Amino acid sequence: MFDPSAAITYNVSQAGKLYRMRDLPEFLRQFSARSVKFANAVEEYQRSRGLKADGCLGPKTLAALRAGAVVVAPPPEPPRAKETPAENPMLPPDAWLAAVLRPPTPLSGSIRVYGQDVAIDGCRIVRFDEPNSFSFYEDPASFKPRTRKANVTVWHDSVTQDAKSCYQVLRHRRKDDGSLMHLSTHFIIDVDGVIYQCLDPKDVGRHAGGERPGWNAASVGIDIANPLDPSLDGRGRVLRPVSSWSPRKGYWDLTSAQIFAARKLKDTLVKALPIADDCPRTAAKLPVYMRANEYLAPLDPTTYSGSVSHAQISKSRYDGNDALSWLFGEFAPIKESTS
Repeated sequence: MFDPSAAITYNVSQAGKLYRMRDLPEFLRQFSARSVKFANAVEEYQRSRGLKADGCLGPKTLAALRAGAVVVAPPPEPPRAKETPAENPMLPPDAWLAAVLRPPTPLSGSIRVYGQDVAIDGCRIVRFDEPNSFSFYEDPASFKPRTRKANVTVWHDSVTQDAKSCYQVLRHRRKDDGSLMHLSTHFIIDVDGVIYQCLDPKDVGRHAGGERPGWNAASVGIDIANPLDPSLDGRGRVLRPVSSWSPRKGYWDLTSAQIFAARKLKDTLVKALPIADDCPRTAAKLPVYMRANEYLAPLDPTTYSGSVSHAQISKSRYDGNDALSWLFGEFAPIKESTS
């Protein structure tokens, strides 16, 4: 049976051991081994060759590829409606290609907050209760009713190529014993800036594992679809130079469409919920960017109000720092004085 999560885990574990990406045919090489698309392409090939269709690039599948078997490419996708910057001035030019390559999505223009529609100007939004959406309400173990309003937004990088693969990874990630982890998040911002709402903030998601309990109960989770790791395909993204917190040779930045959507979503949530429009800062007034194996010990989810990166609350993470730099840091828009 095809289990995307198990296939991704296997394919990543064998990359560089059982096979090398550069030696694979183009229909596989175009994807990252960490992606659902890679596992889907393997599964499609296995099915066409009468092999066990589990999406795992194992010895038998590799033997078939190396034997020179004719590769059956996935069927071409039907024509999709195109959208240009001229047709949608809110869509930045560098997000245009990604928008062209995705199927049309409903345009609702509002998110659901405690059952009420809250409009976000200029954003394409797909809610959990709409067609072609991603909903964690399909897994009752991945959420629970909130007993008090959220006072924090926790920003994540998905370490996946797009919103769909982010959703699939959260839905299917398993523990060492094979049981589901039942993870979830409230919002996923796709490469082209489409905001997918997966839970209403009235419910607690499971996204903010940290060094102290209570972050899930206090927070709204926001995942930005971003491979982050420079060893993964950035799909045309800009590679930022090495920073104080990135453990590798730089990292993939957010797209301008994601930056626009993240700012709009943040501004909407701080107005709709008791969330302060700020983040933990240094003496120089910049966000505190945490490295892996570090976290902000003084932060208390029951009393803190504002935005945090996942890196600030978990020693094992370094994601979310890039979002803070665009929302509150050196790349944030200058606020007009109200005095």
